[in-house]
Amino acid sequence: MSDAVAFVGGTVRIGTGSAAEGILIERGAVALVGTRREVLRARPEGAETVELGGRLVVPGFIDAHMHLEELVRSREGVDLRGCASVDELVERASLWSARHPRGPVFGSGWDQERLARYPVRQDLERISTDRPVLLVRVCGHVAALNGRALEELRVGEVVTDPPGGRVGRDGSGRPDGRLFDRALDPLWRYLAENVRPTPESVRSTLDHAASLGLTTLSSMSAGAQEVELAQALAATGPLAVRLRFYVRPDFLYHRFPRRTGDDDPAVAVSGLKLMIDGALGARTAWLEGEYTDAPGERGLPQFDDVRLRAFLAEARHEGLPVALHAIGDRALRQALQALDAVPSVGVPRIEHASMTPPSLRALLEKVQPRLVVQPGFVTSDRWLADRIGVERARWAYAFRSLKGIGLNLAGSSDAPVEPLDPWGGMRAAVDRSDPPATSVADPESLTAEEALSLYTSGGGEALGEPRLGRLTVGSPADLVILNAGSLNEALRSTTSIRETWMKGRRTFHRAALA
Repeated sequence: MSDAVAFVGGTVRIGTGSAAEGILIERGAVALVGTRREVLRARPEGAETVELGGRLVVPGFIDAHMHLEELVRSREGVDLRGCASVDELVERASLWSARHPRGPVFGSGWDQERLARYPVRQDLERISTDRPVLLVRVCGHVAALNGRALEELRVGEVVTDPPGGRVGRDGSGRPDGRLFDRALDPLWRYLAENVRPTPESVRSTLDHAASLGLTTLSSMSAGAQEVELAQALAATGPLAVRLRFYVRPDFLYHRFPRRTGDDDPAVAVSGLKLMIDGALGARTAWLEGEYTDAPGERGLPQFDDVRLRAFLAEARHEGLPVALHAIGDRALRQALQALDAVPSVGVPRIEHASMTPPSLRALLEKVQPRLVVQPGFVTSDRWLADRIGVERARWAYAFRSLKGIGLNLAGSSDAPVEPLDPWGGMRAAVDRSDPPATSVADPESLTAEEALSLYTSGGGEALGEPRLGRLTVGSPADLVILNAGSLNEALRSTTSIRETWMKGRRTFHRAALA
């Protein structure tokens, strides 16, 4: 029985701006792209032949920035997305607590803009006083804890805020349950020890990713436990997607599996992730000027220049490319200046790059980092103009302008911050359905083809694996068969994915091809 598969009778988007009638894959790689006749003549004896019936085939999708462990955890904890009041948040968490009577109560997805205020310790005491309650904001840069959780994390002993973080306090100076950015470090350690994803829950999440057309996930700020669990899982059987990790700085010297040459392992560490600032939703993104809706506040920088450049030098010595989280314009300036002074080995990345005013364009053009963006933020950050003002918001998520100066962009979800589904991101990049007077409008819209490239070839470039996200000869046979004959048609469909293939193996199948 041959391990070859021939796909004919449709349109194959190669990922280089061109298309073909068919594609032949052998031994997990692309062997030929060409006409129907060429593919059928080249297929070896015993090859499977898939008739596409006029459907579109595109390269497998890449989510260049997400958080695997947090995503798995969020799928099992309390879903607080869309909560419209603190009372609703308490009700949802209480119902979950009743169904899960042991262990901590963990949830994520709340947004104080919808709740009308931040949830605090007293609110969470209504859920439980004898179990730790830990509820993380949708951005992952703020959490609210009850008294028991504060005790277990020993936050009550904190007298001063940690560098790059803040502990929320009430009128008497006592911790009020809110933790911001680096003040969350004890919470992440606690969750790693007490709310551990199981192999079954990780595999279920990867299967879900394949159902969305994803063939590669890049998990950011990973720790040893996350990478080692993925390795162990891969040893028990093929994974539905390949996994790439960017590790936290405390694991800079850990001996993780890495790629060598053009090999394509199921699991590998691709680089080092450093946080330069926080998030706009939490008002911890580092800005050049003050927040419009919070005079006097400019965010929480995480590094001084000396320490940041020292980390970049160590990463270079260890042979690890760097990915720098920079959302605010001041954070982006610091990141670019550091990369200019200490160039990264391999592909340097800026994560988010949410605010890119014209004053930073010359530095962006000089350094030429890969920008890993989240188009879904365009529709989620409906409060943006209030937070940073209309003038600065004009240059938020300015995808077309950034492409116009020659920068390479990759798309991502930042899941669980946004849903993992890449189609939502592509639609947001094309539609730019910003409310009036928030970030930007039509000038920054992308075409459907450009949006697709964010999640295909752009992702491969950002990972330093340019063969990913393309269907050229020799590339891994990662492809998606769509229930549509065109990309525009697929973008308007709610069931676009027909099949997903990764390295020549079918990882998702919705229905038999007609």
